[in-house]
Amino acid sequence: MWENIILTATNSAQAEVFESQLKRLRRAKVLDPEVRTWVIPDPDGQRIGSGGATFNALATCFPQGIGFDQKTLMLHSGGDSQRIPHQSLQGKIFASLPAPDFSVFESIYQVLSQIGQQLESGIVVACGDTPLRFSGQPKLPSQDFDILGIGHWADLDLGTRHGVYQTAKPEFSKSQILHQVKSVWQKASTDLLKQFCNNDQQVIIDTGVLIFQGRSIDQLQSWTMEYNPGTFVDLYSQLLPQFIADQFTDFRAWIPEQLHFFHSGTTREYFDFIDNSEQTVKFAVPLIEPTDSWVEISYNVDDNPKKVDDKATLFGQPIYQWLRTNSHSAISIWPYEEERSLWNARLFPIHSGIQDNDFGLSPDTAFPNWYLDPDDNWLKSKRLSIGEVMKLADRHKIFKNEQKIEAEVLASNIVDRIGTDSDFRSELNQILTPEGSHILIGSLSKQLTEIEN
Repeated sequence: MWENIILTATNSAQAEVFESQLKRLRRAKVLDPEVRTWVIPDPDGQRIGSGGATFNALATCFPQGIGFDQKTLMLHSGGDSQRIPHQSLQGKIFASLPAPDFSVFESIYQVLSQIGQQLESGIVVACGDTPLRFSGQPKLPSQDFDILGIGHWADLDLGTRHGVYQTAKPEFSKSQILHQVKSVWQKASTDLLKQFCNNDQQVIIDTGVLIFQGRSIDQLQSWTMEYNPGTFVDLYSQLLPQFIADQFTDFRAWIPEQLHFFHSGTTREYFDFIDNSEQTVKFAVPLIEPTDSWVEISYNVDDNPKKVDDKATLFGQPIYQWLRTNSHSAISIWPYEEERSLWNARLFPIHSGIQDNDFGLSPDTAFPNWYLDPDDNWLKSKRLSIGEVMKLADRHKIFKNEQKIEAEVLASNIVDRIGTDSDFRSELNQILTPEGSHILIGSLSKQLTEIEN
């Protein structure tokens, strides 16, 4: 159905993990064995934005230009994921979800493939942090467009935190599902959104899904040829307004009636989506060097590591207040000229000697000792910020350990369901590596032996 599937990644290490995920999906027959797949990391780990990543992917995959008779799916999952750090390591697009989706990728892929089957050709672009679900079969309303953005009705408060489509006609029926786009706003104020919301005080949220055809693909390829590699370009705030300004480009918004849109861009949003009630995030990260070194990161689910200065919090407490209470200066955790955020704060001591099975998310809600009592030992210790940990993390070790955990959980689930009518075969597709399969078989054998005895 798709001729090409492209994933963008933060760096080459994350790209290797994504390649393993795509191999799993081929084995599970989620992906067509004939489809061409690429994983394109941002060059040199630079932040180049969704527009820059689009240009970089098109230039890498189609140096001679993309054929107009092809259907291409491009999923963006680069960036630092600063608002949801525990997913920054392996990529938020493969964040775990409850069955039957298993991951954000599978949630998005299922919906977009149903839409893609109806397309004659084109490029479909989507964000990697927006799980999609459809109650029913989505039916493409028209193929007479250059760009089709998929939208979703939402209240004004949510609109202030997302991109929003303003339509050409300010008054329309909510039952109308296809609209001409006049403007695109990014995180606009409530007062501005009130100027073009409907009678229910709702606006059309941009879900991040865009379908490009014809003239718009010509323009994308033209911009790709002019693009200066490494330059930051945002697809939604910089490129879409340029498409709208072109009077010859037909840009429409489609609001499917049965679409369920979820945004999992923050820790709180992700935990709510998977029904996790924990209030503290705690996970250990192995480092590439020194050997056997690791860092434990912990924070509150409502801490936003991107917020700076007085808005930066740690376990819900302003970081500046925590420093004053413990008689420490800001320079003790922010020694360089940089944004003073939780992401950049050197709070987390480096340890050594951890066992492999200690890695991963932990349900422990206790505060770390250094937070309760940041004494001289903590102050003199070698510490890293979350941002530094992400650069030094041993992603391969993390990936293999996640496979071990998933295999052991799956083995227990299978044993619990033996003798029932429940079919667990699809869940075997979660196992990505030979190591994971070996652990699954060993754990199953052990648990079945215990039952027999």
